[in-house]
Amino acid sequence: MHQVLKMKAPLLLCYMLFFIIFQIMTFSYVHISGIPSYFMLDLLIALSLGSIIFMIKNRIASVVYLCIVMLLYMILFCTNAILFNIFGDVFSIEYLQVLNEAGEVFEWSYLKPFIMVPGILVFLAYVTINVLYIIFWKKDTYTVERSYVVTGMFTFIASLLTFGLIFSVNMNFANKTTKVNGELVRDDAFVKTLTKKAFKHYGMLGLYYKELSLEIRPSKKEIISPTDFESQSEYEGILEGKNVITIMVETLQSFSINKELTPNLYKMQEEAIYFNKNFSVNKTNMSEMIGITGSYYSFYDYNYDIDFALPNILKHKYKTTYVHDNNGSFYGRSKTMRYFGFENIVLHDDLYPEGFTNELYPDGINGWENDTWHWSGDYTLDSVTIDQALPYLIDENNLFYSFWTTLSMHGPYDGTGRYSNYSKWQKLGYLDKVKKAENNKTWINPLIDDAEYKGYLEYYECAVMDFDVALGKLLDALEEKDLLDDTLIVIYGDHEAYYHDIYLKSAHTSDKTRVDELYETTLIMYNKDLTDYYLTKNIANYYNTFTSPYVVAPTILDLLGVTFNKENYVNYSAFDNRYLPIFYSTQQKAFMNDNFYSYDGSKIEYAKDSSISSESFKRNAALTLNRLGVVDSLYESCRDKQTD
Repeated sequence: MHQVLKMKAPLLLCYMLFFIIFQIMTFSYVHISGIPSYFMLDLLIALSLGSIIFMIKNRIASVVYLCIVMLLYMILFCTNAILFNIFGDVFSIEYLQVLNEAGEVFEWSYLKPFIMVPGILVFLAYVTINVLYIIFWKKDTYTVERSYVVTGMFTFIASLLTFGLIFSVNMNFANKTTKVNGELVRDDAFVKTLTKKAFKHYGMLGLYYKELSLEIRPSKKEIISPTDFESQSEYEGILEGKNVITIMVETLQSFSINKELTPNLYKMQEEAIYFNKNFSVNKTNMSEMIGITGSYYSFYDYNYDIDFALPNILKHKYKTTYVHDNNGSFYGRSKTMRYFGFENIVLHDDLYPEGFTNELYPDGINGWENDTWHWSGDYTLDSVTIDQALPYLIDENNLFYSFWTTLSMHGPYDGTGRYSNYSKWQKLGYLDKVKKAENNKTWINPLIDDAEYKGYLEYYECAVMDFDVALGKLLDALEEKDLLDDTLIVIYGDHEAYYHDIYLKSAHTSDKTRVDELYETTLIMYNKDLTDYYLTKNIANYYNTFTSPYVVAPTILDLLGVTFNKENYVNYSAFDNRYLPIFYSTQQKAFMNDNFYSYDGSKIEYAKDSSISSESFKRNAALTLNRLGVVDSLYESCRDKQTD
């Protein structure tokens, strides 16, 4: 025993020291103060992994094994630091489900050296110390070969049992102390919904252990199915029998809406109900799903029947259609849109059959797999896509609910890559118009004083102008078919302009909690009858209460007069008296409105105006957290319907 410990203890102690260093660095980079509430959990997991060296006789092999484990800690550190830098999020096992999609849209510019260098240097320091240990430590021999094997095995098993027992006790206790605002939160909801708080609670390895254990052995939970069909909205049914077209516009922020450059968006902003305090910070697929179902739930491996999604609710009276210029495997849309109840799912190959040509695409647009466009900015223009999409979006003979997710404003916006729409913006005259509007001060570029970023936003504005042309074609087609007054058009943006850190540059900050300056997006609901009714109760067409994409689905159902269970959605209709002016970001695992930002709904990370009481915000966060749990259970029941 003495010989084994003499050889292995220095290696294990050095390993644990560097694990703690990586833990501290990770917490520092993701802006979590202090140490984990159950730091012992992390230490025990690390010790259990490290104690495997007692089973390895060869000292060099022991060092190699520990270096591999330390490499894993370095990768976790770099991954968390990069994710937090880009999205304000920490790594969770769920990210592995969309790894392919993330790889396709990833820009290498995100890998800022200053983020990764400290982790790499710490790892190299660890390797160096271990190499020196091997070189300079005198060679030990064992008096009896069999003695080492038995002793090593015994030491490993004894340590593993001891660590495991202490770990189980600590984990059991930790599970019973997951509280928010004094209320106990179910551990699976805690890990999935409040990941940053869970990170601080369990520690880095403790969190991933907990995630994996919930994946392997899902906690048994009662399927919660509360019902609430009562409406408390004065707007219920005022658009009964109307058509609906929802457009989720990629990266649409209100600073881009301009009377001169985007006349159709401007017209809608002035004549529709304009939700002028609308915020969103989520990945595109999250915002898209929220606009269709009123919630987000990550699922890829099961079949679902999402009976509370708008297409499933409306398809008995409406023709339901989803349109997007991408392939069906991206974010699993060919499957998920079917789960939501869309009868018609129209993707790139449906929009652009072989042989399609026009002035901008004289050589035609082949299939997406044949490199029609790339993720570097040469997406098919929205103004071109709409020509192909109109026959699917509008039906003269039936009530229709159509959903279009746009693409060409996605970014990046540098226009310098081999694949870019920059030349098309020039050919169409957009770029000249933007520069002229800047010079005449009829459009204010938020980054006019930054030579590099000024150009990025000019490119972005050109993409918005192209969508505006597409919107004009849609409005003209509806008017030509005498359907404009009989159609509700909902336009909302999925997220802020995050490419090139434009949103941070515009706000002159690196603090991702400054919600009022960073995450404003667009929400417009356009129908003449709706606006007329709204103006009988309000002096202007602006809706001045904080909103987010969570209002889209329940508000549409409310306006159409559809009887629906209010408990099936994270929030209520924007016109319901019970509406909660708060937003939960699945991407950032945080609650926010236009004044407060909180990772857990309890501790306020940022307050624009500290004189405003946060109690109402915290109550709304607690209510939203509960509704998120109800909806999660609802998705589980939808899966069970398919697997029974």
